[in-house]
Amino acid sequence: STCARPTANEAAQVENLCHPRRGLLPLTRIADWTYDVLIEMEKPACYVDSSESAAEVCAVSDGSMVRSAGAAVRSRRFSRLQGLAVAVCCTGAIGLAFWLSPRAGGVGTHRQLGLPSCSFLERTGYPCPTCGFTTSVSAMAHGRFVLAAKSHPFGAVFFIALVVFGVCAWVQVLTGRSILAHLGRPAWWACAFVIGIPTGWVLKLIWGIIDGTLPVR
Repeated sequence: STCARPTANEAAQVENLCHPRRGLLPLTRIADWTYDVLIEMEKPACYVDSSESAAEVCAVSDGSMVRSAGAAVRSRRFSRLQGLAVAVCCTGAIGLAFWLSPRAGGVGTHRQLGLPSCSFLERTGYPCPTCGFTTSVSAMAHGRFVLAAKSHPFGAVFFIALVVFGVCAWVQVLTGRSILAHLGRPAWWACAFVIGIPTGWVLKLIWGIIDGTLPVR
């Protein structure tokens, strides 16, 4: 009897049975590629190698290496120390302002700290640029806002800045995040202080002359 030759499809089926991976090669490639993608997706962005306990390696997309764990810890530690220094200063200043008793005349509150009276005021009858500043800050701490504005307008603004910086500094101490950096550069605040003192002084003079409290007799 004659044997019929197998067709191409039958030969391919037999070949696949004998060599299953050859017939499933496209599927295995897809499976391998999917597995690799899933592994890459499950990898954390930053991981610590067992041999590098002191350096946490973070890889960015271009393969460059950035901040180690030690640097991150030092950065947070510095941020907390910076916040603590500012928080202590602001809280101490506010506490001192509350401890003082603002003088109703708008000047002389600083004498409660053992400081001498203003010689410029005694000689001329007009306050110097810083006269009334301590009284203004203390009045703000006691909630006497009108007295604060009359004593030295910039003192009231300075007290508000103390509160804002104090709150932000304590938040920075608790979180380790650089909160104070978002409030502007220190040079800006220094310029604001230098400009604010004479501006408040001029407003104090105008107000005193209008209401008849200046010059002091």
